[in-house]
Amino acid sequence: MKYTPGYLSNAGVMAFATVAATALAASDKAAVKASVAANCTIVVVGELNFGALDQSSNESTATGSVFYWCTKGTPYTITLDNGENYDAGSAKRQMKQLGGPGLLPYQLSIDKESGIGNGLPVNARAVLSGTIFGHDIRSSVAADYVDNVTVTIEP
Repeated sequence: MKYTPGYLSNAGVMAFATVAATALAASDKAAVKASVAANCTIVVVGELNFGALDQSSNESTATGSVFYWCTKGTPYTITLDNGENYDAGSAKRQMKQLGGPGLLPYQLSIDKESGIGNGLPVNARAVLSGTIFGHDIRSSVAADYVDNVTVTIEP
């Protein structure tokens, strides 16, 4: 067998290239993502109960609470609809007589119309305040009255 210096030299270069190729590593970054939704949740809405009204009263008031929470840092608004018996002509909310045609006007407001959410576990509180004026009490028949007002809290 005859010695060929070029042949051994090429074999040595190929062996080095193979070792160098297997020693290379690759890396990249994986994105890790999340999104926290901006939302609000009503925990409970307490009723406003004016109780038994006395027709000799000048007015009657009642309060109720809305407990809710909104995602931390989220701006929100609170609105009240006009209820189920709203009279557009007089622009008044009205309770309707159970089992009859009578209506009893009332005013309703909320002490907070907007804010910034605190997140859980802190429930925020808004106070509903209602008033029935004496002239409306005096013009109503003896009966039970009810209305339903929708409270909406939205980011």
